[in-house]
Amino acid sequence: MSNIISYHFPLDSLENRQIINIYQNVTVSSGLSGSKIDFDTRRGSFLSLANHDFINFTFDAFAVESDKSYIINLFFNYETLSGDAADNTLLNIDNTYSLSIRNNVLMINADPTETLIPNTWYNITITMSRDAIKTILFNKEIGNAAVSPESVREIKLQGGETVNIKLSDLNIQEEVNAYALDSIRNYQNVHNLSVFSTIHFRLYNKQEYKDRLFLENDEQNLFLDIDFGNYAVEFDPGKDIHIILKAKKGFFKKKESSSDTGSVRTDGDDFCIQLKGDPAKISNHQLSVPVPFAELVNLRNQDQVLIQLELINCTLKTADHKNITVLGDHAVTIDRTISIQDSRGAEACPFDVFVFGNDTLYNGGDGRLQTIILRVMNNRSESIAFRPNSSFEITSRQIGILKEDVLQAANIKVKASEGRELMLSKDGNGNLKVSLMEDAVMAENHWIDIEISGVQANAASGKFPSGSYPFYLEYRNIPGYRNGKTKFYIKTGKIFYYYN
Repeated sequence: MSNIISYHFPLDSLENRQIINIYQNVTVSSGLSGSKIDFDTRRGSFLSLANHDFINFTFDAFAVESDKSYIINLFFNYETLSGDAADNTLLNIDNTYSLSIRNNVLMINADPTETLIPNTWYNITITMSRDAIKTILFNKEIGNAAVSPESVREIKLQGGETVNIKLSDLNIQEEVNAYALDSIRNYQNVHNLSVFSTIHFRLYNKQEYKDRLFLENDEQNLFLDIDFGNYAVEFDPGKDIHIILKAKKGFFKKKESSSDTGSVRTDGDDFCIQLKGDPAKISNHQLSVPVPFAELVNLRNQDQVLIQLELINCTLKTADHKNITVLGDHAVTIDRTISIQDSRGAEACPFDVFVFGNDTLYNGGDGRLQTIILRVMNNRSESIAFRPNSSFEITSRQIGILKEDVLQAANIKVKASEGRELMLSKDGNGNLKVSLMEDAVMAENHWIDIEISGVQANAASGKFPSGSYPFYLEYRNIPGYRNGKTKFYIKTGKIFYYYN
């Protein structure tokens, strides 16, 4: 479609209180002293046009020739400010054609047409040809006049007196033949969401709170609920993707532990989650879809996130708009802003960690088995609680200083400061990871000791000479604290012990 659209003004940003204009043969002048860029879950960012504010688009003359037409397409919304009856002109073309709102009725050149609902997005298409000027609201023709100017020189958008006008995505397309015009209008009405304003969705990870997403130390599975409103939906059984969730990179990631067959991909700055719709799970035009293979990371520490839902490879059926087939390249797009509640706790590390006792492993190559004791101190001014599933794991990029065949979680013990050994669940995949199987409390200035026995250092080499190597203690599911890690060091060298 890009070779047909001549001018596109998204109306979603201002620069020095002016509309951004990238076109050389269009002059844009405006008075936007009270206007602002606003945001909602339907259109994303849009221009809220204040009373008496305006934007003029002035063109070189576009002559209407032969069977060619050109069209103006715009999304608009409004909010009633006063009960007074007044014509609120929102669009004017060369002072020969105007659209206005009066008492919740859309007026064309002062003639009433359709009844409107405040706070609802509408798509309007104005087509001009040698024969007529037509007005189309969504897919319905609401005005047809034999008045057609020989050229278009100025399009004016303006704010209302008794309503707050909201505008988004102005497209102006010149010299379009009748066949292309139908294709453009159908594409815009399918591609944009205003036609589908009854479709809603919720993305959540707690069944009891479906209005937000939670960031927690424990993994929380995602769920997607879609309400198709007055639409019946039929998914193309020959396709594997019907639903796509999009967010900016850094908010989602694929679960490394998941074996689910769902897929993820990146598309520019977007992270995309691709899902298959199951018609057997649709009830009363509603569908619930689990998303077990993706998780939240929220690397940008956002308080809310814009999630985009795309429906593809399906047919939407309704008596109002007839059947609309949505192909893979003509997605229905629904936006939603979702609040994020961070329940991960304090970001500061609550522990100081060091090797207690002998901190140097013998690397003389004689197969000597040794024991490392990590003392994990409470550095907070309050007690730290542990619960079942609180875990510790020792990791390092320099793990090669230790022999892997004797390095296993089975050799780990965790003891409280009074000497009591805590019950553990131990990783069986070769990782130095243990999880507690009981509740425990570490008082202020107290500690736990993580004892790893049967440790054997590799012989000193050019790759791993004697020295001090960084290791990390990773901790997870500590109530009141975010998952994190803290550094400690293990030394290697040739040490000889003498006993009297």
